[in-house]
Amino acid sequence: MKARPVHCGHSVPPRPAPAEMAHFYFLQRPSAAAADAPARAVGRRERAALRAAEEEELRPANYLDFCRRYGVAPTPASSDTVVYYLAHLKRSGVTVSTARQRLAAIRHLHLRRGLEFAAGAPPDGPAPTPVQPDELEKLCSELGLASPGTRRVIQRFRVGADLGLTGPVTPRHCGNNRSADLHAEAVSAAVQAEVEAGVTRGPFTVPPLPGFRVNPLSARVKDNGRARLILDLSAPRGDAVNDLINPDQCTVRYASLDELARLIFAQGGAGTRLFKADVRAAFKLIPVRPDQHAALGFCWQGQYYYQIALPFGCRVSPRLFNEFAELLRDLVRVMSGNNAVLNYLDDFFGVEPAAEPGAVTTFSCFLSLCDRVGVPLAADKLAPPATRVEILGIVVDTDRMCYELPARKLLAILACLRDISGRRRATRRQLLSVAGRLAHACRCVPPGRAFLRRILDAAYSVAQPLHRVRITAAVQADLRWHLLFRAACGGYELVVRHVAGLDNGPADALSRGDIARFRRLRPHAAARPTPLPAGWADCVADPVAGTPALTHVVLPYHLMRWCSRFIIIIIIIIIIIIIIIIIIMYC
Repeated sequence: MKARPVHCGHSVPPRPAPAEMAHFYFLQRPSAAAADAPARAVGRRERAALRAAEEEELRPANYLDFCRRYGVAPTPASSDTVVYYLAHLKRSGVTVSTARQRLAAIRHLHLRRGLEFAAGAPPDGPAPTPVQPDELEKLCSELGLASPGTRRVIQRFRVGADLGLTGPVTPRHCGNNRSADLHAEAVSAAVQAEVEAGVTRGPFTVPPLPGFRVNPLSARVKDNGRARLILDLSAPRGDAVNDLINPDQCTVRYASLDELARLIFAQGGAGTRLFKADVRAAFKLIPVRPDQHAALGFCWQGQYYYQIALPFGCRVSPRLFNEFAELLRDLVRVMSGNNAVLNYLDDFFGVEPAAEPGAVTTFSCFLSLCDRVGVPLAADKLAPPATRVEILGIVVDTDRMCYELPARKLLAILACLRDISGRRRATRRQLLSVAGRLAHACRCVPPGRAFLRRILDAAYSVAQPLHRVRITAAVQADLRWHLLFRAACGGYELVVRHVAGLDNGPADALSRGDIARFRRLRPHAAARPTPLPAGWADCVADPVAGTPALTHVVLPYHLMRWCSRFIIIIIIIIIIIIIIIIIIMYC
C-alpha cells in the first residue's frame, strides 16, 4: 500500500491494490469472511430492495450529487479511477451495500449510457481575443520581422497557448483562500465581469470537463475597489498545477530603470521626453489550449467555473505574455526608427528627443500599432511625451535629471513603518512587506540598500511566512530612515561615479550591501556605523507637506524595554512576599 497522499478538502486514502480494485469493480462479494457473511444472509426481499436502490442510483441527479460530494469528475473515466473513489467510500464508514450501489451507478453511466450533463456540454474552443493574428502576421512580414519565433507567438491567438504541462493534472477540489472570502462582493463582481468578457466560462452546477480540477481562488483588491482574481495554481504543495511546469521554461528578463537612464543619456540627457502606456487585461488577451482548460477550474459560491485565458497565478503566464510584448516592442522600434523603447511585462515606456510640433513621435507610432492589431490600452495610464512621467512607480524628471518617490507611496511606507516600529515581534511576511516597500524607495536613494541587510536577515531567520520574529534594537535602528525618506521626498539622487586613480572597491561593496567583501577590503574599519554629523541636517530637504514627521514613527523602544524589566522585578518581589507569608503562617 502506498503512503497517504495530501489532498485538499477531502482525505482520500491510498489507491487500493489491483485485486481489491477488481473485486469492487465487478461487484463480487467481499473476500473477507466478516464481510461475506452478511451478504449470504440477505433474503430475497432485501436483494430486491438492493436492486431497487441501485436503480435509484442510476438517476443522473443522484450520480451528479455523488460527484459533487466526493470530488469525482462526472465524465467517462477508467475503472481504475472509479474503484479508487469507491474504495475511499468503503474505508470512510459507508456500508458495503451503499458502496455497491454507488459503484453500480458509476459503472452503468460510464460504460453503458455515458454521461448525461445536467448543465449541458460546455463550449469548446479557445477564448475570444481582441488581438487580430492575421493583421499582426501581415505587419511582421511588411517590417521584416517574420521568423519562427514570431509565428509561434501569433499562432497562440488562433489555437491557444500551451502551458507546458509535463504530466496529467490530478482532479481535485480545493477550498478558496482567505483573501477571496474576505472580499466576497468584489470577487463576485470580478467573476461576473470575466464571464461577460468571455475569458471565464460558467457557472456550472457540476464539474463540466473531464479531469476537472478545482483550484484555490485568491483575490487582490486594487485601489479602485475592484478585485484581481488570482488562481492559486501552486497549491497544494507537491501536487499543484505549477509543479507540472518546468521552471526553466518560465524565466523572464524585465527592463529596469537603469536601462531607462542609459537611454535618457543616449537621447540627449536633460530635456528629453518620456512616454508610457499600459496594456489593459494583459494576460486575458492570450487564450489557452482547450485541452488544458480542465486544469484552470475554480469554485465560487457553489458554482463551477474555469478560465480559458492565461490566468494570474500560473508559473508560465508572464513568459508567454512577455514574448508577445517583446514582439510589440520590436514592431514599434522598427516603425518609429527609435530603439529607446522598453517594456516591463505589460508596461511600455520609452524616450524620445524633443521634437518639433506636428512631428511623428514614437508614442503615436505605438498607439497606431495597438489600434491596428487590436491591443487594448488602459486610458487612465496613458502618459504622452513629457519631461516628468511616473514609470514603474518612480517619478522620472528629465528637466532636473532625478528620480522621485511619489507622495502616495511615501505615505504608504510611513504607515507601514508606523505599524511595525511599535512592535516587539512581527511575522516574516510583515517584515518582508516592509523590506519590499523600502527596496522600492531605494530606487531614489541607492545607498539606502545598506539599511535592508539586517531587516532581511531577521525575516529569513524563520522558515514560514507566519512565524514570528523578534525585532531587535538593530532592526529598529534600520527602520529609522530619516535621511533616506527626506531625500526621497525632496527628489534627491545620490550618484556614485568612479574617479580615475582611486580604489572604489569598498564603496562599491557598501553600495551593494556586500558587507563580507567590505570587511575583506577594509578589515580595520569601525564595527559600528558612523553617525551623521549634526551640520548635515541643514542639507537635507524637508518632507512633503502633509506627511507626518518621522519622529512620530519611531517609538521609544528603550523605554518599553525598561518598563518591561520593571514589571518583571515587581512580579518577582510579589512572589517572594507571598512565599514568605505562607512560610510564616505554617510555622
